[in-house]
Amino acid sequence: MQLGIPGLLIEALWLRDVGPAPTLDFVVPYRHLIPELDRERAYTEAEFLGVVQPLATERLKFNDSLPPNKRPPRGNAPGSIPYADNS
Repeated sequence: MQLGIPGLLIEALWLRDVGPAPTLDFVVPYRHLIPELDRERAYTEAEFLGVVQPLATERLKFNDSLPPNKRPPRGNAPGSIPYADNS
């Protein structure tokens, strides 16, 4: 199963143990910018969460929204294509 964490810019494969008594899942990150993670290495679920949970906690503290007076007008964002209503 593909796993994506947009806030941390991570794409990974989640290898789920679906045996009769599932015990161990693995996560294999293949696209990311996190130096603590090796690309294409299989991490146990606990190892992977041990790296990304603190990063996600820090990311959630960050407010990257623009203040109202700095937001572009709706529908007129720089580089946007004007919508033509042909009805």
